[in-house]
Amino acid sequence: MAGKVKNKNKKGRKQSARSQATEAITNRGILEYLPFICLTAAAVLIFYPPFFQGLFFPKEMFITHVLTGIILFLVVVKKWQQRDLVFLGTPLDWAAAVFTLAYLISLIGAVHPGEAWYGFLKVLNYFAVYLIISNVIRNIADAEALARVLVASGVGVAVIGIMAALGYSDYPAAFQAGAIYSTLQYSNTTAAFLAVMSLIAAGLWTREKDRATKFVYLLAIAIMILTVLATFSKGAWLIYGAGTVLMMIGMPGVYRLKAIYGLLTASVAAAAAFQKFYPAVTSESSFAAKYLLICAAIVLAAFILWEVLEYLYRLRGTIVIVLGTILLLVLILISLEVVGDKLFTEQNITQELSGLLDFENSSYVYRMDLNRWAWEIVKDYPINGTGAGGWNALYHQYQDYLLWTTEVHNHFLQVWIEGGTIGFLAWMLIIAAFIYSLVLIKQKKANSNEWILYWGLACASFALLSHSLIDFDLSIPSMAIVYWAMIAAVNRGYIIKPSFQKFAYYQRLLTNAIITLISVTLFLTGLLYWSAINYSEKGYAAMEKMVIGSLPGQDSNLYLSALINYQKAAALDSQNARYKAELAYLGAVHFKLLSHDKSTERQVIGQQVLEQIEEARRMAPHDTIVYNRLIEAAALMGDPEVTRQLAVQRVKSNPLDITTYNLLAEVLWKGMQAYLDVGEYQAARYYAEELIDVEKKIEDQNKLINSKHGKKLILSEDIRHKIDEARNYLNNI
Repeated sequence: MAGKVKNKNKKGRKQSARSQATEAITNRGILEYLPFICLTAAAVLIFYPPFFQGLFFPKEMFITHVLTGIILFLVVVKKWQQRDLVFLGTPLDWAAAVFTLAYLISLIGAVHPGEAWYGFLKVLNYFAVYLIISNVIRNIADAEALARVLVASGVGVAVIGIMAALGYSDYPAAFQAGAIYSTLQYSNTTAAFLAVMSLIAAGLWTREKDRATKFVYLLAIAIMILTVLATFSKGAWLIYGAGTVLMMIGMPGVYRLKAIYGLLTASVAAAAAFQKFYPAVTSESSFAAKYLLICAAIVLAAFILWEVLEYLYRLRGTIVIVLGTILLLVLILISLEVVGDKLFTEQNITQELSGLLDFENSSYVYRMDLNRWAWEIVKDYPINGTGAGGWNALYHQYQDYLLWTTEVHNHFLQVWIEGGTIGFLAWMLIIAAFIYSLVLIKQKKANSNEWILYWGLACASFALLSHSLIDFDLSIPSMAIVYWAMIAAVNRGYIIKPSFQKFAYYQRLLTNAIITLISVTLFLTGLLYWSAINYSEKGYAAMEKMVIGSLPGQDSNLYLSALINYQKAAALDSQNARYKAELAYLGAVHFKLLSHDKSTERQVIGQQVLEQIEEARRMAPHDTIVYNRLIEAAALMGDPEVTRQLAVQRVKSNPLDITTYNLLAEVLWKGMQAYLDVGEYQAARYYAEELIDVEKKIEDQNKLINSKHGKKLILSEDIRHKIDEARNYLNNI
């Protein structure tokens, strides 16, 4: 009996050991695969954004919030399983966190609260991307893999642009007006993106040992530069030039020669192909595609030549470096002689190049004026700024001539406007911490293959950053994601000193709780706001059909569909002023249809519309689209005073737009007529006086206009006639 018990115990211990072993294998499997899953997810996150119009539109950006939130949560789980609770360890980590906090602070007193909130979520998403990339890279191989993903994304954008130029791709607006726009929908941004990716590819080419992969890198650079040439963006050439100079400075030893050789020969290949390719494309020749073979052939020849040089270097050493340098100089001279003359005779190229140092060029003048207006806004909102969207809300009030642009074209000033001095200092702290990280990496890995990769990423980062001084690259979410991913990858190369890890256990727990909260916030807001956009699109579609009828709201089914969908949109996204404006308009339509109904229902609807109008005004006091809709709603309500107040604010928001004065005058004229019809002559007189005063407002504004760049404001003939009638009315009472 005792033997049986002993055997049972032994069997139980075996089963227990087996179950523990199985559990251990399962846990080990999770630990083994979760890092790979996180790395793969991070690769997807930085690869796809350029292909969806750069995530410029909210719908695509909200989907990205959802994906970023999920991936960040996976990273948190991975770190917990690995018992690694340190999320913020380097100076760059903390600088990025402070920058995000600055945008949170900017919500206090934001000019457009809704836009400021969305802007904060964007920055939160960038910070999340930074955290993801910083924590999924386990070694130099992972960093190189993500760099390759970025280059692959660049090649994809270039190929789509070339295919669109050849007529083989129907991606919307990828090729127009004789220039490649590709998936980013803006030629300058496309060119900047591809120039940056070319620099990363050059860094990868420089450290690569495998022959086939080296050829692929050279060909990738050439394809992207060919596309850059077809965008006719001089800013991209500045990026390419600045990045090349930086690469020469930072590359160690003979690698410097290899890097420049790769950039130069790929550029020559691209330029040679461009001479034949572009004229064939613009003339819609069916043979345009074959000229791409010129690019491939030159790249192949350059690759073979380099392989010969490398072989000789292994045999003869220093003398080959001298010969290689001489050969490089000869190649430069030949390229300038053979390629340069023909390339620069192309009219568009010549115009762009001549504009680089032309300080009278309209592009330069406009940018300087944008900077001047931006600085005036900074002085009025110096501490925590206007919140995101502040420039677009306010810049018309600081202009001395009318110019339309949604961005400052200077990211440093854009940050200063939106985040105030707090945000600007945090942005500069990021740059300083990034440079500090590079210095420490250089000290430890100056002559290593790792340094080449990090320096290639750094050159691309600095080049993009420098270009952001004269353009709005970093206002395009996909470009911002690329920038934050690049500096995060470099940050991983910085070895954390022990002092940075000496945090109390509860402090690490608090940090992890905050990071988890960030992931949940991005996921939930992204999902809710994406759903809201879908409902708003359905509501808008119903409204478009509804307005086709003889009377707004004539089709009750369409009206109900529009109303229900916008109500759902506003419930899911309470920060969107445009949803409130549409609801106000729909309510006003209902109010108008009940004009002969004396029931309390009409009074309730009227009160709701007025509340929605006020709420939309508070949320977006300078949004012209919102105000146009609110003015329509107030007019349907038959409330002259509310309509007048909205029209006056519309003028204040953009005092250089003549359409706002014509609108105000029209509103005042209708208000005057409405009060005359009901016998309220005192109110009619007030509106007549205000209508006449519109001329005075125009005269005063014309005195402030910069006549060199702006045109004088002139009221329409119909409005001037109505002003004359108002003047006659006042003279006859």
